[in-house]
Order: sequence, then C-alpha cells, then structure tokens
Amino acid sequence: MPTSPTPLWLEIKTEYIDANLDKVIVYLAKEANEPNNDPFLKETKKLLGARIAELMEQLASTTCGSDDEPPDREANFRALRLLGAGLLIQNRWADADAREMYFFFVKTLALLVPDTYAEELAEVAIRCLTLREILHLGFSWADVKTAQPEVIAHKLLKAATFSTDHCADTWFQGKGSVRLNEGFVELHCTNRDDAQFAKTASSLMLMDQTISVQTHASLRIQHKDEDDLEAMNKFTLAFIHELDRARPSSEQHLLHYAEGDIMPVRYLGKDRLGNLKVETVDATHHQIAGQIRYASNVFPPSSVPNHTRAYKASHVGQYLPEGCIFDAELVGSNRYGFEFSLEKPFLDALLRAIVVNKEVLAVLQKVNQRGLMTWWTADGYPAYVESEGCSQQFDVGQTAQLYILGREDNNGYVYARVVGPSDGAVDEDESRRFCVEHLLYGDDFAPDTPAQWATIDTRLVQGLSRLLLRYQRSLVQASERFRVLCVCRILAAMTTDTVAADYIAVACDYLRNLMLFSSGHIDKIKPLEPDANLAAEPGIARRMGIVRILQDYGLDADSEHLSTIIHTSRDPLLVQLAKLVQSCNRIDDVYPTIKTVIKREITKFLAVETEDSTDFEEAVGPNLGMESSRVEFKTSFFFAPPDAYEQNQEKNIFRSLCSFLNAPEGGTLYLGVNDSGGINGLHSELEALGKRAPGYSGIDGYIRYITDRARSYFDLDVRLCLHIEPAYDNRVVAIHVEPYEHGVVEFEGTPYIRNNIESVKMSQTLRRQIEAKRIEARRGKPSKNIVALTEAIREERQVILHGCSELGYSQLEPLTAEPFAFTDNRDFVWAYNVAEARNMVLRIQHIGNVQITSDRWAHKAQHQSEPMDIFHCTGANPIKMRLELDIVARNILIEEYPEATSELEDLGNNRYMLSTSVFDLQGVGRFYCGLADHIRIAHAPGLAEFAKEHFQRGLKVLQHQPMVNS
Repeated sequence: MPTSPTPLWLEIKTEYIDANLDKVIVYLAKEANEPNNDPFLKETKKLLGARIAELMEQLASTTCGSDDEPPDREANFRALRLLGAGLLIQNRWADADAREMYFFFVKTLALLVPDTYAEELAEVAIRCLTLREILHLGFSWADVKTAQPEVIAHKLLKAATFSTDHCADTWFQGKGSVRLNEGFVELHCTNRDDAQFAKTASSLMLMDQTISVQTHASLRIQHKDEDDLEAMNKFTLAFIHELDRARPSSEQHLLHYAEGDIMPVRYLGKDRLGNLKVETVDATHHQIAGQIRYASNVFPPSSVPNHTRAYKASHVGQYLPEGCIFDAELVGSNRYGFEFSLEKPFLDALLRAIVVNKEVLAVLQKVNQRGLMTWWTADGYPAYVESEGCSQQFDVGQTAQLYILGREDNNGYVYARVVGPSDGAVDEDESRRFCVEHLLYGDDFAPDTPAQWATIDTRLVQGLSRLLLRYQRSLVQASERFRVLCVCRILAAMTTDTVAADYIAVACDYLRNLMLFSSGHIDKIKPLEPDANLAAEPGIARRMGIVRILQDYGLDADSEHLSTIIHTSRDPLLVQLAKLVQSCNRIDDVYPTIKTVIKREITKFLAVETEDSTDFEEAVGPNLGMESSRVEFKTSFFFAPPDAYEQNQEKNIFRSLCSFLNAPEGGTLYLGVNDSGGINGLHSELEALGKRAPGYSGIDGYIRYITDRARSYFDLDVRLCLHIEPAYDNRVVAIHVEPYEHGVVEFEGTPYIRNNIESVKMSQTLRRQIEAKRIEARRGKPSKNIVALTEAIREERQVILHGCSELGYSQLEPLTAEPFAFTDNRDFVWAYNVAEARNMVLRIQHIGNVQITSDRWAHKAQHQSEPMDIFHCTGANPIKMRLELDIVARNILIEEYPEATSELEDLGNNRYMLSTSVFDLQGVGRFYCGLADHIRIAHAPGLAEFAKEHFQRGLKVLQHQPMVNS
C-alpha cells in the first residue's frame, strides 16, 4: 500500500504553518468532517498548537501603538485564522488552554472590526475568562476559511455560549494580584495571600462592575467622585505606589517536592496524546503540574513482568471525573513538565481493600499454558488459581465463587481457590469503575467545580490590558474612557510592562488635557512628556502637538507658534486646529457668541483618540460647556422660561429625565445652570422652595423635594436610575441618569428620547428597537441586584429588599435581610429574614431592588443554606430520580432548567435519561405532570402518586367549572 507524501507543513519549523495556512485549514476541516485516521493529522495538530503558543506570546506583548498608525491588519487577520483553527480542532473547550486561546481570538477579532462591536466583544472575552466552559464557539470552519471579521463577529455575538458555572478561584501573582472569582475580575494591590482574606471595597469598576480595583474601604473613590478625572488619577497613582510596596507572596517559603514523594494531585483531564494531566494541591508546597503517561502501569507494579496488567493509566482515566483529587508519586520530569505515577498509591489502597478469607464472585479471564487461571473479581482486582487444586473445569467467561486465600503485600498478587460455579454476573467495566472511584479518590470526595486555570499566566493579564485599550476607544464619554485607561495602567504596572505603562500614562495625560480645555481650565494644561522612544511615534507626536496648540488658546492673536504650525506643518489636523485657535484668539471677547461656537467646534475636533466623537462637555469648572445629547441645563425646577415647551417647569424636567432614561448612555440634567453653561446658582430656587414647601429647606431639602416629586411620575425601579447630588460648592444640583435597562420608560403615558439637545416623542419603531436591544444587552451580565448582593455579602451588611418574593411567599413591604450565599448558578440568594427569624431562598430576578444599609450582620450564627435541586427546590433529604425523556421533554427541560444539561444521558433515537436527585416532589412533579405523555418513569419514588393526586384535583376543579359556549 503506497504511503502518502509528507505534507509541506509538517516540516519542523512552525512558520510553514503560516506560509501554507489556507492548505492547513482546508486539510484540518476535511479531517474534522471526515476522519480517516490520517497518520499526519496528529503531527499537524501538534505543529499548529506550537505555532499558536508562539502567537499568543506575541499578541500579549505587542506594543500598544496609536490610532494614527493602523494595526497590521494582515498579521491580525492571519492570527485570527490560526486561533480559529486551533479552537475548532479541540475536542472540548473546558480546559484552560482552550479558554485562553478563545480569549486571544476575541481580542484579535476586536482589532479587525468597527467600534460598534468593541464593547460586546470585550464582554464576551471577559465571560470567557470568568466562566468554566465554552459551550459553543459561535463560528465554524467555513468562517475560518473565508475569514470575514465582521461576519465572524456577528455570528460570535449571536451564537457563542458559555456554561453558567464560574471558573475556579484563580490568581495572577505579580506586583499585586489579579483574581478571577465568582464571575468577577478583581485587581488587588497586595499579594494573593493577603488579598484572599482581606475585606476590600471596589473602585474604577468597568463593564457593569464585572472588573473592579479592590482596596481597603477607606481608600476607595467616593461615589460623588467616581467620574472625576483628578480623583481617578490620584487613586490610580496611589494604587500603583502600593504595588511597589507589596511584599512578596508567601510562596517563597513553600516546601519543594522531591522524586519519590507521594502527594495529593488534582486531575485536569487528558492532553492530546491521552496522558492524564494533574497538578498538586497541597497549599504548603510549591504547586507543580505534569502528567501520568497514558500507557504507564497502575496495578500491578511494573516490576512484576509476568503479572497480568489489571490497570493502566489509560484505563483509570476513563473513570476519573475532572477535578477529583487522589494521591500520586512524583517520579521525574521531562520537557512537558513533571511525571507522576499511580503504582504505589493505588497498590497501597488496593491491598487495604482486599480481604483475605472471604468469598468473592469472579469471572474466568484466561488460563495460561501451565494451567494458571486468572479470575477477575467483582471487587475489581485479579485473583489467581492453580488448576491442580481445582476439581472442576471452567471455560473462559464462566463465573464462580472464589475463596481468597492470601496476597503478597509487595506486588498485590492475590491467590485463591474455587468454591464452586455461580449463576451470578461480573461486569468488569463496572468493577473497575467502582474500584477506581472508591480506592483512588475515595467516597468522601465529590468535586462540584473542577479547578482549572488555578493560576493566570502573565500573557493573559497583558492581553486583558490591550483588550481594554481597544474597548476604551469605542466609548464616547471621556470620564468612562479615562476610567478604562486607569485600569489598563494598573494592569501594565502589575506585569511590569513598562512600554505599555508609558503609553497609557501619556494617553491619560492627553485625555485630562482635553477635558481641561473643554472646561475652560487652559492654565492647567501641561505639555506631554513621554520618553524619547515613545515621542518618536507619529501618534504620540501628534498628541504632543495638539496639547501645545491648546496652550496658546486665549493668548496672543499673532502667536508665532500657531503661525509656524499653519505654514510649515505637514499634518493637516494640526494645521486646522491651529487655524481654529488662531481665529478664536483674534475674535477675543468682541464676539463672544461666535467664539463659543468656534470653541465648541474645537472640542468636537479634538476626539482624535477615536473615530467617534468623544464628549468632553461633562467636565467640571465655572463653565459647564454646551448642552448635548447627554447634558441639559435648567436654571430652575420651579419656573419655566417664556419659550419653554410647557409652562409647567416640573413636567419639563421630568420629561427630559424620561428621555435620558431611554437614551443608550443616560445623561445628566443640571439645575442652576443657564443655556450657555454658566452657573447661575440656586439662591432664588431655595427661596421659592421655602415658600412652596415649608417642610423642605436648604440644599438637602431641595434634593429631597425633587426626589419626592419623582414618585408622581416614575415607579421605584425607574427612580433607582436617578442619582441626585449637589455640585460646585452647592451652587448646582446634578441629576445623573442611568439608562433604564429593563425596557422603555414613559412620562405621563408617552415615551421620550433625546434628539441632539431636545427631548422628543419616541416612534413605535424606535421603541421596539430599544426594547429588543436592552433585552439582549442584559443576557450574560450580572444584574445590579447581583452586584449589590455580592457587595453586601462581602461587607457582611444587612440589606433592605424592595418588592421581593420567594417560592410560595411574597413581600410587598420592604424586607430587612442578611444575604449570605448564592446558589451555584447565581439565580437565587440565601438570606436571613430578620423580622421572621428564618432563612429563605429568593430568586434574584424577583427582587425589585436591593438597598445596602450601614448595619452589620447580627445573626451570622443562624445563617444556614440547603442544597438546591435542578427544579429549584431545597431540602436536606435527596430523592433519587431517573426519568426517560423524548426530544420534546428534553428540549423543554434544558430551556427551563439549563443546569439539568449535565445530568442528561443521550440514549440514542431521540431518547434521553435524566438521572438526578430532588428535595421535594413539587418541582419535578409540576414538570412531569405538564409533559406526562413525553416522559417514562424509570425510578422515581412517590412521583406517580403525586401525579395521580394532581390530575384528580384538576378533574374535580374542571367538573365544577361552568361550561362556556365557544
């Protein structure tokens, strides 16, 4: 039979993969769809894996660059295809390698698509980091072959899915530490050991608080300063200073393992060659990882050459659940890591389990030439019988009762005699499974969450920093962008990535200068001073030129510097900006209205960090700039101007707030500010307040009055999106409006939306689009209630729950409770009801609002949760169930109870077996009664009786209902 010629891409150099990428992808796609045991397939996969490992190092350490220099699109395009092919050849996407690969795939895709995809792709990448398993990639071989980035992005955002289980508690230890915990990414300025047990508070939160910077509560940014650039900058510099002071982790004092040591290890799954991947788990030792060779002997020891090989590592690997912990011996190391063996631990465990002078059922496996019979016992080990001592003749496959006579403790050799034939059956596979489960990792260990990705590689932290840099360029509000840049700067400092740190520091200073210009603080603008290497980059040089031009604003009308730029610069952006500034300087204060218009044009013109318009009009200062789609000024809450839409000023204001609630980014309404952005103050307002509402006085009373009046127009969940606070030394009141994420808000029966600087009625078409988009945006994100409950549990504080309910119970009045634990899927929370002195479980979706109080837990000793079954019933006494479902019942089950997926077994022919335990028949009973003709009860104590009673009650109700003619 002729052999196939060796394909070109199987040469040892990984660059041949790039040179023949189209052919490699076609070849791998064909093998994936039509496997034919091609001997070159394994080598191709191995070579592609090595190339991707190199690629991810490059993607993590690439320079940040600037927006004026377009990224190497060809290189990113090639990287996208390589990573996509690497993901598609994986058998499953639950291990750390696949998730890391997917993270870099999404990061690379974000560089190739427009800004409109940036935020959603960043959210997908964070979900990949924090969730345990990728269920569906969202793209196929056809997409990798054609590689149209926008098509892939669209498909990925629509179809990529992840498990609801969070990845194990995972750490990066550098200067400070990064933690993946409970679905969140936390940045700490201390080492892992100190951060793990410290009580911390969050600042610089991103992506609905999924990413946060953790510090001691006294150091966090105050709520009123969360959007203040100076406060964020001060906090960031202080945090980086703390990173330099962080003491090393206690890992330097950990013990080291030596060859021959037996230690507990955690099973992480199989590698591509079938070897068992493990890592040590003893916290007192340095963690090491390696493999158990798939062909190595487990029992009996390899030193017994004539002994039947009862167990090999490949056999054991069939029965090991990922995450289980067992003992292994360190026997050496190789280029793949450390090498472990199961011979000694398994032999010791088996010897302890073999009982001498006992009868055991066994099946005859073979008889050798000298008549030695090898029997496989129902207890999962081989026993040997000499044929001379056996009075009967047995055939291979026949069962008998053996009497165990003895064993040899050095190798596990068991000798026995035949008592007599038996009609019993021995399932060798089940006995092996039983033996592995009960001897190797024991009855008492049942892992809930496999520990994967126990440590985060430096390149992932660097990759996260660059992903966020791409994300911030798509944002519109300058304060939001500055917040992301601060987080990027901290990540760069943690990994000692000096090049990235320098670039981000310049980007932060540049953005601050633009904000200072917009707010009129020209005298506070400082020149950019990057190091020489960075200053030579065209993008940085342009930003330095922009800042220098802005420093001339309002000065000499015939500035020599501006004239030089206009007549000699080859950069058209700098020339145009210099002309605008020169025009403003020449007009001076003679035509203030025209000067204001030109200044506004300069402000819009300065958004060079992004192709979109960054809004610099949110800045602080004596002049608040101009009104925009996210900013509105009102001089009064009580008195409407003559040209107002309606002379009822209160309604004008709440109509504007309604439009902000419906806007994508929300907005801010300032009271006490005129249309030109000048501060009029609230003196006359407070005088009017004293006359209209004597019970309210001062700035606090003014805010309380507005808050109370909001109740006349909006429900509680809408009012929670309004944050009212004084500003500018109490001369202004700012109403900050978050977008309402649960749909569209109406004001007196009509929905409104922002159109430039006006609030207009919303069309039905736009309404449907907004509602659909907000429903989609909520998918996969932690809700505000989850974030608040997480904070309350971390701080051990009581909360007030508004409009909450639990199974069979509802509470309309506010409820004081102590939340203390989430269920695994974070759909429910356990809380102690202070008034009723009992523990209760609440569906988070059914809680209207969570209000964190300053009161600490007072009933911690009474906190007690119970396990929950897949039908959301709790209890202490599980009832085992086995139900056979058809395809209809199976689809409805996983749609209503997604966590049931892992407990379903595919029987073939569109039949599925659900094997689970429940704590109450109510949940499973309702499911069964609704689909009884699609479900067969295999084993379910009490379920049939429950269903009969349910149907009988239903018939009685139906019989007593009056008939209605159709």
